[in-house]
Amino acid sequence: MKSIGTSIFFCILGLSAWLSSFLINVVNKVTRNGEGKGWLDGANLNKSHLDRFYWLLSFLNYAYWANKYVCRYNPGIVTEDVKRSKRETYTI
Repeated sequence: MKSIGTSIFFCILGLSAWLSSFLINVVNKVTRNGEGKGWLDGANLNKSHLDRFYWLLSFLNYAYWANKYVCRYNPGIVTEDVKRSKRETYTI
């Protein structure tokens, strides 16, 4: 059980690293200006726009949690879950 948990942990860690590099590449390609540099290109942090990237991450995080909040308190969804749980019978 310990080895399964460790392997799942490292799979999730690898997937998150891949997704973060994918997001950085997408942001760089979308935000390229006339000079060919995006928000996160180059080694000079004074010329890059790291603040805008963090604002983008904040917006994505807000959108995710706002969606969870709306789905959680939608009466139609809750009613459907209650109806489904009443139909299901459990045997021990």
